[in-house]
Amino acid sequence: MSVLKLHVKVFRFETNKDYNPAYESYFLEYQEDQYLLDLLKQLKGVSYNENIALKINQIAVFEDANVSDLVAFFSKEWVLDPLSKRYALKDLVIDEKAVLKNYEDFFKQVPYITKGEKEELEKFIQINFINPQTNPKYLGDGFFLYVKWLMKRYPTERDRLLEMISQPESGVMNFLSVAHYLYKNDDNIDHEIYELQEILTNSKIKPWKDFSKNLLSLFQYHSNPPKTPNPPKTCTLFNAYAKHLNAQSLLKSAKLYLEKMGQKVIDLPFCYDGGYYGKIISTHDFLTACAYNLALAKANGVSLIFCEEDAYLNILHAKEVLDNNPEIIDSINEKLKKYQLVYEKGVEIVYLNEWVNEFLAWELKSPFDAFLGAEFSRIKQSDHFFNKIRLKAPHFLESFQNYAPLLEVNEASGLLQCAHLRYLGIDLGADFLIAHSLGLFYAFENLSLKASKIYKRDNDNTPTLFLPQIALMAMGEKNTQALGLDAHYHKFTFI
Repeated sequence: MSVLKLHVKVFRFETNKDYNPAYESYFLEYQEDQYLLDLLKQLKGVSYNENIALKINQIAVFEDANVSDLVAFFSKEWVLDPLSKRYALKDLVIDEKAVLKNYEDFFKQVPYITKGEKEELEKFIQINFINPQTNPKYLGDGFFLYVKWLMKRYPTERDRLLEMISQPESGVMNFLSVAHYLYKNDDNIDHEIYELQEILTNSKIKPWKDFSKNLLSLFQYHSNPPKTPNPPKTCTLFNAYAKHLNAQSLLKSAKLYLEKMGQKVIDLPFCYDGGYYGKIISTHDFLTACAYNLALAKANGVSLIFCEEDAYLNILHAKEVLDNNPEIIDSINEKLKKYQLVYEKGVEIVYLNEWVNEFLAWELKSPFDAFLGAEFSRIKQSDHFFNKIRLKAPHFLESFQNYAPLLEVNEASGLLQCAHLRYLGIDLGADFLIAHSLGLFYAFENLSLKASKIYKRDNDNTPTLFLPQIALMAMGEKNTQALGLDAHYHKFTFI
């Protein structure tokens, strides 16, 4: 059996002994049938948790995985860190007793739980450190799952327990997906906490009762939408976004791009789907809005194109739920009769950014050789488009995160963490940022002054662009109005 090699940098630190941590390099040998624990045993003098709880290249790993599988996921260059550097006890081990002290006040408010139930928190606490959020008040994802566990054991205390995790500045509504920060991109934690958010937003607890009511009021349907079959090569752009986001810049450039690609674009009166929190506050209303939009495209015989990733991820989720639950379709179609629409499977949906990345048979007139971009997208894509236009856009872990939804539930934290993302890109030396989310674009552009102040940085004028705008510029388009650049807060001066 062949012997393989791996380069590992290991976090070294011991509380009460070391002032600063350091990283020590190791060149390790392994065989294809070995596991992570076998590898850790080669690190002489390094302390680690034998139950496996650490980070490899900033991704949390909680299983004694096969080393070959880990190499396939992380490559052969690893940086090993404890789950939390703040609570590092010795090397890769964290001080869980220090973490548990943060919840002493909580336990004083629940005197009815047993000693064993109190100790159960220890099984959840490591989950707190998957999420890279920088909000110091955040109670932690593991703690939220523990409270959810208690709610099932004490149904009569459910509302009181829920109230304890409802605070806007520290509670469960601050949760965002952690799947990208878990080995194998496991989304089980996401679904568990989304369910908890749904319970909260459908409760009578303030301010979330009003939050849900206000968001649902934005679901507006056209009373008599058009239903006219269209010729081939005709499509429609989803256009129902929150008004404060001002989607016109994106929609204008997306439409122009499609027209240059030989498509005719028609406008249809789509219904807002609630944005990021739409599927959380009311699954039925969310699914109805999405079914309406899909049925409207179908009735007009056109492909439904999404030029923004949050709306695209929403429609993918809704379509999966609808197409696997005939009884839900029947219920929603009863409501759609009011609009003379019927939801059926088979509506073609397209994500424009994937299209831009794959359809490259056009002449490159303005290459981006001299530029560096920092891209932010929750959807992993190939580099085909960037390679064609010769744009350097390095990948970094937090480019898959989007803190913009926090602006709706905890503005101060949302501003701080969106600024953190923005300056990560800027500090890489980016000439411009690339946003696939309207919410993140709004945070990077319209809120940059406010966010920079909270982040304690002088505001930087680095602009933010959408992918269709970059594609159009690469094709030679220089009209700032046609590109939608005239509506940007930070002016793009490279044309």
